[in-house]
Amino acid sequence: MSSLGRNYLRYSHLAFLVAYSGLVAALDGCGSSDAQPSNRPPAEDAGAPDAQPAPDGGPRGCLPRTDTACDVFASPAQGNDANPGTRERPVKTLKEALAIAKKGQTVYLGDGTYDAANGEVWPQKIADGVTLEALAQGSAQIAGAPQASGLELTGSAQLRGVVFRAFKEAVRATAGTLRATDVRIEGGGGFQLADTAKAYLHSVTFEEITGVGVHVLGHAELEMNGGGIHVTPRGTGDCMNLAGVFVTQLGKATISGVSFSMLGVASVLAAAGAAVNVSNSTFAGPIPSVFCASSQITVAGSATLTADSVRVTNLSGFGAMAMDPSSNLTIRRSTIENTTGAIHNTGQLTVEESFLEARLTTIWLKENSVATISNTRIHGSSGVHTEYNASLTLRKSEIQVTGSGVWIPRANVDLGTVDDPGENSFLAGETALWIGYGTPTVQAVGNRWRPNVQGADVFGSYDAQLVQGPTSPAKPSNFDLQANCSIQF
Repeated sequence: MSSLGRNYLRYSHLAFLVAYSGLVAALDGCGSSDAQPSNRPPAEDAGAPDAQPAPDGGPRGCLPRTDTACDVFASPAQGNDANPGTRERPVKTLKEALAIAKKGQTVYLGDGTYDAANGEVWPQKIADGVTLEALAQGSAQIAGAPQASGLELTGSAQLRGVVFRAFKEAVRATAGTLRATDVRIEGGGGFQLADTAKAYLHSVTFEEITGVGVHVLGHAELEMNGGGIHVTPRGTGDCMNLAGVFVTQLGKATISGVSFSMLGVASVLAAAGAAVNVSNSTFAGPIPSVFCASSQITVAGSATLTADSVRVTNLSGFGAMAMDPSSNLTIRRSTIENTTGAIHNTGQLTVEESFLEARLTTIWLKENSVATISNTRIHGSSGVHTEYNASLTLRKSEIQVTGSGVWIPRANVDLGTVDDPGENSFLAGETALWIGYGTPTVQAVGNRWRPNVQGADVFGSYDAQLVQGPTSPAKPSNFDLQANCSIQF
């Protein structure tokens, strides 16, 4: 592998550590600004709170201010906060609608923007058991300020069809269960879940956020199905502040069927004891003009992350990364292709039944890291690069690259034994297996190599034998052994 490639990957890892530290610092101690009451608008058309028919055709005399069977209606254009909050006579502000709403009621938001100009103050609290719903999906926009939280939940609530714009976080929940369906986040940050909060997000989309889409911490839990998070970094500062889903401090998350498109530090980041499962999701480019030395799927600290049936393609940085020795990363039935590097591992890595391809080194195993790879195709420029004392077990896999297949400088590598043959296939443009710097004997029993090269037969097989270095083979070669190194076929 070229010195340019090695320097690039070392720089990428360093840059990611800086970016990750910046993200954690930016999120540490997140607070909310105190809401200050605004003047009540004049009751131009308030009148007496006459009895109104219930929206669902119920009995007359249904007023949401007094009857919990009623729903509450708001309209920036047609409402007045002195009105009773019925469909015919809505209130004007979300603030007033939430003050009226009681457990079991739905607040219906009419078309328009609910912002400071409409008389809103932030944050607003939602009572336990209240549902907030746009009368027409996407037509009710709740707009805030970059340093403010939008809604605060300490109980259970539902959100349907509303749009949040430019909040530090649109929704902050510390307890209860939040269910959000067809919600859209534009700019700013999305959801912060802390303590014992649980959230079920269905078909929620995030467009051009400038913070974290979903931040899960404490013992909070997230289940996210469908929707997507789409961002294009505008400068290198964005790379340090963006994340799609960030789970930390023993939080848990299950993510399925979500589309991620070019985020900064990480599309999905698990840290500090978190447990995350991602499935049937996509992470795609195009490759941006702003370089982010990042990874789309990242696990740090003692966290565990499993990615099953995901696709990562056409991006700068790494497809997946385990940052620390205690990090656990599992990739199953997945595709990572056309990335700078497919996987960067400093912890415990398992790859099964996947396709990996990268523009530089496909898999990079840092010092003391451990990797088990099986039933996987590894393509690209360079296959697997191991560092000092890394451990690699490879079974039933294919390495087909234009450069070096497996680079082993004093690492512990098992490519197959007598009791457990490798059944791997090696086909490299330069050298399939490079062994140097005093590496212990590499076991490589039961594999297929380039036929009729360096003693391999017409089928690419070797008889049982120990080959010792040094060797100086012509390229392409099946192996290149430095002095005091050997390979056992």
